[in-house]
Amino acid sequence: MMKKTAKRCLLLALVMAITGVMTCADSFAYFQRGSVNVYAGRGSVSVTQGSSASVSISFSPSSSRQLPGCGMAECPQICGEKDCLDANGECKCAGTVYQTYYPTASVSSSNTSVATASYRGGALYINGISPGSATITVRASLRQFSSTSTSINVTVSGRSETATSGTSSSGGGSQGKVSAKSVDKKDKKNKNDESTKARENGETVKSDRGTINFVQISDGKMGKEYLEKIMGKKEYVDFQKKDESDTVLYTWEFLGTDLNEARDMDLNLDFSRKAFEGCKYGSEEDSVYLKRGDEDALPGKASTFIRVSDWFKDSDKLYLYSFASDDGVKMMESGLSVENGYVTSDAMYGEQSRYILSTEKWNVGKEKVKESKNSYAWIIGAVVAVVAAVIAAVIIVERKRKKDID
Repeated sequence: MMKKTAKRCLLLALVMAITGVMTCADSFAYFQRGSVNVYAGRGSVSVTQGSSASVSISFSPSSSRQLPGCGMAECPQICGEKDCLDANGECKCAGTVYQTYYPTASVSSSNTSVATASYRGGALYINGISPGSATITVRASLRQFSSTSTSINVTVSGRSETATSGTSSSGGGSQGKVSAKSVDKKDKKNKNDESTKARENGETVKSDRGTINFVQISDGKMGKEYLEKIMGKKEYVDFQKKDESDTVLYTWEFLGTDLNEARDMDLNLDFSRKAFEGCKYGSEEDSVYLKRGDEDALPGKASTFIRVSDWFKDSDKLYLYSFASDDGVKMMESGLSVENGYVTSDAMYGEQSRYILSTEKWNVGKEKVKESKNSYAWIIGAVVAVVAAVIAAVIIVERKRKKDID
């Protein structure tokens, strides 16, 4: 009798165990939605000691709609978690209205004495601490998804003898530059340090090219007072746009002797992977579409220094096109080199305000930069007209005087 009871208990325990396992397995299968994958814009980054670099980070899926409280990840993975399962072994529900959940990222460095990093708003910010190598690991997490990670190899070099803006390109070139030509490579290191601080503080530095004034780009129109100071002189103004990590996103550089006038202008640039309305050229894979804030031609020639490492590699050769709804796409520049994550253009200051940077060469016509007309021309014309009127009046008066004498 006791043997039968023991067998029955054993059988009951076995059935309960199998049922419990099946319940957990079903819960796991139902609530386990797969893996959330993380991708980095670049797999390796070079940065100078004391400077920083940024790398774009993306996730797949980028979001997930779920019921809050139902099937929290810890329920299926750890069956029986306290206060997680109800009396029937099911995950408790905290609501019946779906919510959208987004991935998060945690970051670690294999050697924090060489490099550290942090994640903010879709970008990984890497700081060079001391010369050496380190691996930055980015781990993605999303509710009810399994986590995955990706790694970025970081090489930190010693401080450069060349003055820089103190920041580097996203996606890991070496140090970023404020202007393609604004560095005097023969300066001594202490002068370089002073120049770097001046750039960061929006101050003025001296170079073999002349005086360079660094100004931060603000929203809306600005800049007239700075252009007035260099008008007609061999001096420069570098208008910079930086992100929250102090990385230079783009720079507009003007030379005083190239200016037609001094006026306020909107130097903000809007970047998109989506083509302009009516534009059938390019795609998200090969092109970036740029729109200048100021739709009028800028008041003089300007070089534009742009960080493009989120979209292009240093080995890429780019083509710059202009776009106008009534004139289509035309080539402005070709063979632009991406260096340290940046590219420099000398053709984005003209009448067109919309441009395309692409790795593709399209069969379109070429266009020359159409500069703004000198706004002082009307003043000169007015002065000439006044002088002519005065001369004419003098002649008439003189003739009348002679007629009266006769």
